[in-house]
Amino acid sequence: KNKDGFVKAGQEKVERINEAYNEGYITNEERYKQVISIWTSVTDQVAGEVASYMKKDNRNPLIIMADSGARGSLANFKQLIGMKGLVSNPKNEAIELPIISSYRTGVKVNEFFINTHGARKGGADTALKTADS
Repeated sequence: KNKDGFVKAGQEKVERINEAYNEGYITNEERYKQVISIWTSVTDQVAGEVASYMKKDNRNPLIIMADSGARGSLANFKQLIGMKGLVSNPKNEAIELPIISSYRTGVKVNEFFINTHGARKGGADTALKTADS
């Protein structure tokens, strides 16, 4: 419910940081770190909302599975009903644009392509670990 407010506040903060960068008050590295920090905070706030929702609805079969440890976790539910958040590029650096949509609502086209970085990296990591075994 509060996700839109969290995201809007995050976007406003990021705009202010980008203005400070464009005016020369901060370096690109400082701008990047601050933007990542803001989106991490927004994602954590959304995860907190998801956790409080999960505590209210303890008869939902998905929540029962997660609580029992059988399948799923808060991180999975955050992505399913909240927002996916930041993903990493192949260099293992966070991409500045978060995936704001959830899997329940469906991701937008640009978010889909941002998400392919993480999927590609995950596939490559799995292949490399298999080769090491």
